Amino acid sequence: MKEKKATARKKKKGLLPENAKAYVAPLAENFQEKEDFDRAVGLDFITYANETTRGGGKFIAALSHGTSPAGAYQYIFDHYDKISRPENLRFTFVNSKLKSQRGLKNVMDAVGLVKTLLATGRITKDQILGRGLNRDNMDEYCAQLNVDLASYLKENDKEGVDYMFVATDPAGRVAGITRFSNAFDVEEISCVVNDRKAKELTLTPWFIMKSKRIAFLATKADKRRALAWLYYRWGHHDESPSFLRFMDDSHKRLKVFIDDKALTWPQVELERETPYGTSRIRIDLPKPYSYFSKSKKPVILLVHGFLGLNSYDGLLTSIPTQKYLAAAMHYGSIPTDLPIKEYSQHVLKNIDAAITHFGDLGHPIYLFDHSMGNIYFQMMERDFESLEGVKKYLRGRIGANPFFGEEAKHASIGFLDNVILPSNQGLAAKTIFNTARRVIPFESNVGMRNRGIWLTEWLIRKDSAMRDRVWKATKARIMLLMTTIGSLPHLNRI
Repeated sequence: MKEKKATARKKKKGLLPENAKAYVAPLAENFQEKEDFDRAVGLDFITYANETTRGGGKFIAALSHGTSPAGAYQYIFDHYDKISRPENLRFTFVNSKLKSQRGLKNVMDAVGLVKTLLATGRITKDQILGRGLNRDNMDEYCAQLNVDLASYLKENDKEGVDYMFVATDPAGRVAGITRFSNAFDVEEISCVVNDRKAKELTLTPWFIMKSKRIAFLATKADKRRALAWLYYRWGHHDESPSFLRFMDDSHKRLKVFIDDKALTWPQVELERETPYGTSRIRIDLPKPYSYFSKSKKPVILLVHGFLGLNSYDGLLTSIPTQKYLAAAMHYGSIPTDLPIKEYSQHVLKNIDAAITHFGDLGHPIYLFDHSMGNIYFQMMERDFESLEGVKKYLRGRIGANPFFGEEAKHASIGFLDNVILPSNQGLAAKTIFNTARRVIPFESNVGMRNRGIWLTEWLIRKDSAMRDRVWKATKARIMLLMTTIGSLPHLNRI
């Protein structure tokens, strides 16, 4: 096959992939503790092994290298006696070991699991598929592996493996499949790729998607962007890792196991001293800052209102890191004694501190304001002379209002359910907002956009006692939410 450079393909803006089905998010389970994560993955494997072998059939498992599945492999080994017919298990690997996966010590990786099972007599060499093939020549090994695996699958009336472990690196690579790999053009069981300037053997996307069950393991913050790519609505069938979503019945066959660390983007944390105490400001990045430190790329500082949280995932996922550093700013912790009336001014000063931080590091700064009514733009105009970072480093501003876009209905429901309705509103205001909440699901997109514009104008521009009470209760609720949130609450599934 002729080598071609694996680069991002051109996409028609605003269009779904040609073969896209209605979006279905993969089944996911989140774990606070690593032990619970390892146990859940291990139990899932054992359960499917027992279901498959109960009638006497073979159970073929494809193991992923690296550290992500190591805890699950240890659990499987420790509980191997729970597998009812272990003699019917067969093992293979999703790819040859990548450079970063070699030389691991004191880790139960894929090779370690197989060797330990062999050493303890729990499996025989015949249970390792492809074990007798000559690995000196990778191309010849790949060709023979395709023949042997195809024959074994046909003999056992299978189209693919029964269970596959996969993980991803920070760049979105699954097995040996890079984000825009040439492997997407191959309809064989495995192929040799050279996307990273070294030959690697990998099972192909075409074959991976035939698996009966795939366990996708998300384990680290520096892989947060790759996890978002998996869920990204505009992901393509020929991109990694989003191709996994394009399997038939993916919501049943693909399960995402998420370690809590994988839900937090890589972060930088700043501190700003205030008259009421220290405010700690967290800023989410698509990759650890060390990736950007030498290039001094322009920073797009994303400032959200509460409605902007979902947009963070989409923006951090899609803004190209080779051109920009997207930095999604949390408003910062709120000192206990901060008066509610000073909340917005407190946030404005935190924004200025974030701009100063990146500006002092040599980055030009552009502000993307996603707050309701772009209120911080207005405050910057008013207080420009007192904002040293804004004066010195800010090159431009981008305003987006969450009530005005194509996701207006989602944004309005989210704001009402999470902020307005749980806040301490008066009876009249509560009645108005409850009525609006009942109407919104049946409203047209255009109608919802108009309602959003009206609500924004009422909250921002109209002077009234009710408006002041609504704002005070809403700010109190937002202050509570912002002081208890650690990072983005959920993945962008819009």
